[in-house]
Amino acid sequence: MARMVKLAVFTGCFALSKQIAVELSTLRVLQHLNVEPIVPRSVNCCGFAFRGLYPSMSLYLTGRLLASLTASDPDGILTLCNGCYLMLREAVHRLREDRRLLESVRSYLRDEGLELRGIPRIVHPVELLHDIVGTEVLKGIKRTGDNNVLVATHYGCHALRPSTVPSFDNSVNPSKMERIVEALGFRARDYPERLDCCGAVLLATNPSLAMKLAYSKISGTARWGFHLLVTTCPYCFEMLDARQEAVMQTFGDEPRLPVMLLTQLIGLQLGLSEGDVALNLNLSPVDKVLPQIVRR
Repeated sequence: MARMVKLAVFTGCFALSKQIAVELSTLRVLQHLNVEPIVPRSVNCCGFAFRGLYPSMSLYLTGRLLASLTASDPDGILTLCNGCYLMLREAVHRLREDRRLLESVRSYLRDEGLELRGIPRIVHPVELLHDIVGTEVLKGIKRTGDNNVLVATHYGCHALRPSTVPSFDNSVNPSKMERIVEALGFRARDYPERLDCCGAVLLATNPSLAMKLAYSKISGTARWGFHLLVTTCPYCFEMLDARQEAVMQTFGDEPRLPVMLLTQLIGLQLGLSEGDVALNLNLSPVDKVLPQIVRR
């Protein structure tokens, strides 16, 4: 990555309201990776909440967001939430494929004094780290941990699916997050629950099933001997980290899987403090693995 990359950062509603460690750790890490984050002062919802009920409104909200985020002429838009990533990449795909739809959205935007001049690149955090920053750069950062730590990756459903809409990795057998983990000096491997749903999207409509899915993911991952699970999505992080104690107690079990954001793990390898990457906000038992990751 020769030159400084400028990316408009869209945090999304959930990270700002519940999982602020996502934004805090990401912005701290980007300072060390030759990426200039452009954080807009005012943006709207990505439209995810209206996707099933009012698809036209949902698309307009996404188009409005694209216009707002590209006003500063960035190299792309970095989305910190898998749901937001799905909404933006799906909208971009549809607008590129359907010229009439694009002109219709532009017409509505003009009524508000907004302009969607081009179709921007939508960047997922894994894509940023693997394709833009590059694994060679990650290999060169300061290592503080034990390379025997076995790390489970969790991509999350909306990062890869549906397969009909282009994404940053193979929807059936992704590998980029594993390569990032290995570039940091840790071990990664496949496991049966790797692409399973965390249950977050069902929490409001079917909480019992949501808890079962989360329990299956947490207990299954721990059963295979992983020392740590990493994710990038605030919804997945909510289910697997923040709600882990409640999930495990529901099924008569104990919290036993340390969960971190991928940016938190990278930040620790860069030599940032636990406070710098907001590790104090994690609720899963990260203390179990921290001595192996951070050698003092």
